[in-house]
Amino acid sequence: MNKIFKRIICCIIAASMAILACGAAFASEGGDNVELTPEQLQALLELLAAASEGTENAEGTEQAEVVETAAPEAPAADAPAGIPEGTIDASTGEEVVLVDNDDVAITLKSVTKEDDNSYYAYTFKFFIQNKSDVNLYVTTDFDSINGIMCDSYWSETVNAGRKTNSEMHFSKTDLKNIGASVINDLTFTLKARDDDDYSAAPVVEKEFVICPNGINYTPQPMPVFGDDTLVIMDNDVCKITALGTTQDDYYWQIPVFVENKTDKRIEVTYDYDNNYVNGYQINPSLYIDVAPGKCAYGTIKWYNDDLATNDIEVVEEVEIAISVENPDVWSADPYWEEVIILTVE
Repeated sequence: MNKIFKRIICCIIAASMAILACGAAFASEGGDNVELTPEQLQALLELLAAASEGTENAEGTEQAEVVETAAPEAPAADAPAGIPEGTIDASTGEEVVLVDNDDVAITLKSVTKEDDNSYYAYTFKFFIQNKSDVNLYVTTDFDSINGIMCDSYWSETVNAGRKTNSEMHFSKTDLKNIGASVINDLTFTLKARDDDDYSAAPVVEKEFVICPNGINYTPQPMPVFGDDTLVIMDNDVCKITALGTTQDDYYWQIPVFVENKTDKRIEVTYDYDNNYVNGYQINPSLYIDVAPGKCAYGTIKWYNDDLATNDIEVVEEVEIAISVENPDVWSADPYWEEVIILTVE
């Protein structure tokens, strides 16, 4: 029963009992007093008691104590179908709070596509407030643009109890190197941890997708390579395409394009045995880290000095013991491991 209604009923009953005890007279519409007999007052009391009992029975014979609480907050809306959680439409120009917890608050303030005269192609501006009593190191990991890995090299250290504005940049060269002219989506894992204790658990570790042109963009198609390229590996885990050969002042190298087909991070590296150039045992330099479902450009390279030490002026054949692993599970066997022999024409 409504608490207020119950109180009114109780007051009426109490007043009626007082009237019964003392006798009572009521004024009629004409102004004359109408005196109730004891029998009439008793009937009135019984009527009121029956009404109160009927209302209680309608709600259950046992009345639970009413606890007044604040209305619950509305649950967060799910991301639209097909759009990952953490996806942000940055085309509106509005600031977006990425994180706000007991330790840190991080806000995306703006995304700017720079003009043709700037060295940079895009600038992402963040506001960071360190609420904790330790210095925080804030950075991103597994950065990708339009599905292709592209490291921002952005980080910021914010002292305890302090705040700062910070800018993440991508240069025109960064975009050119991955075959992009615009950023449709920037994906990264935002991390924040104690700057003085590397063993401490991160206070933030969450993936975001920032869309400067809105979330309803046309995804960038995967690169299509010509006849001068060679697929050296293609299975359920990944696909590796060799894109020819190049040489600069320091390295002789094979550029490659890696597609991660899994929902886990992969690392493309090499086994220290069974690596040869023209039959000479020379280890390459190879490390390509690819986030789940993403792609990456990278290189397999050999130092010119190592080639010169073995009197190699022209590379004719290379043998590479390529290993594809999950770096998050050190005890696991490699996904794939095989010696690849490439003849250079």
